[in-house]
Amino acid sequence: MALTNQSILFAILVAISIIVLAAILYTIVLVIRVNKKTKSVSRRRRRPRAHRPLLNDSNHCDHKCPNGYKCSNGECILDCQAGLENCNGMCTDTTSSEQHCGQCGHECAAGELCIDRLCTNPCPQGTVFCRGQCISGPCVPLCPYGQRFCFNGGCTNVENDSQNCSDCNIVCAPTNAVGICKNSRCEVGECNVGFAHCVSGVSSVSSASGSSEGDQSVVGCETNILENAQHCGGCNKPCPPSAPFCLNGYCSTFPAQDSTDE
Repeated sequence: MALTNQSILFAILVAISIIVLAAILYTIVLVIRVNKKTKSVSRRRRRPRAHRPLLNDSNHCDHKCPNGYKCSNGECILDCQAGLENCNGMCTDTTSSEQHCGQCGHECAAGELCIDRLCTNPCPQGTVFCRGQCISGPCVPLCPYGQRFCFNGGCTNVENDSQNCSDCNIVCAPTNAVGICKNSRCEVGECNVGFAHCVSGVSSVSSASGSSEGDQSVVGCETNILENAQHCGGCNKPCPPSAPFCLNGYCSTFPAQDSTDE
């Protein structure tokens, strides 16, 4: 019986020893993990914050500028070579540009050249520089193919310009109508209200005021269909003998009253 009690006591001591040992080991493992975690956090805190690399960083741009441009104050601007200036999005030599002479936007007058940033007339007095030579009179600019320069409208197509129909300063203006220029010929676009073209062969002359370059005869809207008894309300609508007068486009037995009569 005594041996049995000793065995039980020994077993209890062994179990207690195992539990204590396990607790010690667990504590050691826990301390090791805490130390590792503390060191990791410490390293992260000491590590400087990584910033997103900036493209063109020296100019503070966060995007890449296209070829031919550079970054300045956060914006992409035209990267002009030395001696050129950015004028309206184009690299320009302001020492010789007639459109930007000396500075952007300073345009030289017609016939002047930009020399050393100054607008200059290189020709003798009374002449102007025009397309590589000195001429007397105005410098007429070159127009695109199919157009002609007219002083009252610049470069224009005289085949369809009602102000310069077939030639400069020939105005297409039919009588009592809106004129149109078609294939260099003046035609009636639309008659004015109350008028129509009823008489064949009747024409009106269309020309520019004070022009000596030529006239162009065109058929206009010569008939007043509000008053003409032979064309009352429209062409070829004569009034009958019972109502021989045309009043506001309608046949009437009484003539129109004269506004001057009392």
